[in-house]
This record gives sequence, C-alpha cells and structure tokens, in this order.
Amino acid sequence: MTLSNQRVLVTGAGVVRALLDTGAAVHATVRPEGKLWRLHDIEPQIALHRLDIDDEVAVGRTIRHIRPDLCIHLAVPGGHPSDS
Repeated sequence: MTLSNQRVLVTGAGVVRALLDTGAAVHATVRPEGKLWRLHDIEPQIALHRLDIDDEVAVGRTIRHIRPDLCIHLAVPGGHPSDS
C-alpha cells in the first residue's frame, strides 16, 4: 500500500515525520491542552485537530470530516516525560 496522497489520521506524534516522507496527507490529533513542541517545525505541513480522543462525539465528527484512508492510533496519556 502506498501512502502517497492518502489521508492519514494519526494520534501520537511519533510517526508524523515518517508519514510526511511517504507523501501522505497527515492529519494529527492533539489534546486540547497539548503542547506542540514535537510538531512545531512541521506544523505547516500537517493538519492539526485539537480534540480529546476520549470524546466519542468529537472523534466521530473529526473522522467524518477528514474521511481518512488510514488511521494510526499511537497516543498514550503521558506518553513523553516532558508532558507531565
């Protein structure tokens, strides 16, 4: 499967750069209070969506809006030491 021009919805910042390298149209979720330091240098290249992934309605609305070809869920609470 090639990801070039595919809409990819990602939770968790770890694979965003690799996805951009494939030519994917990356949509990254960020917690409403989330810090963007891991994404600040590539922010113009991605679509950011601030939402609480525990909010079923917000997640459903975002998925319907993006209509992703692929979803990658890697987010974990406190996934990085600097998040605490």
